[in-house]
Amino acid sequence: MLERLAITEDLFHKGYAPAIITTGGAGTLNPTPEGTAARLTLIASGIPRDVVYEEVKSRNTRENLEGAREIMQKHDNYQLLRAVNEARRVGIDASGCGVQKTTIFRPPLVLREVCSSYQQINK
Repeated sequence: MLERLAITEDLFHKGYAPAIITTGGAGTLNPTPEGTAARLTLIASGIPRDVVYEEVKSRNTRENLEGAREIMQKHDNYQLLRAVNEARRVGIDASGCGVQKTTIFRPPLVLREVCSSYQQINK
């Protein structure tokens, strides 16, 4: 997880990720949800707390994405549209569609997907 968070920090500081969603619920061996642990780690590293959102109920990738989508639907359209544009600029296959007054993109730029794409781009 720390490697993914380091990549996420790098993307944030370079302006590619104006908002971050951390995902993951609690497990048998980890009573603190992964989304919470990741969010707190990013904040401790200097990322402003108001740009780091957490999803903490998921138990698998699909639930990660559904939870991230719900978070994105509640927040600024411009920020999400900008994230889609930045994703395209760095080679991430992202697209947008309107849902009521909110823009979402598929696949959402949740922590794992952003980091995976970032690693592929920089190989």
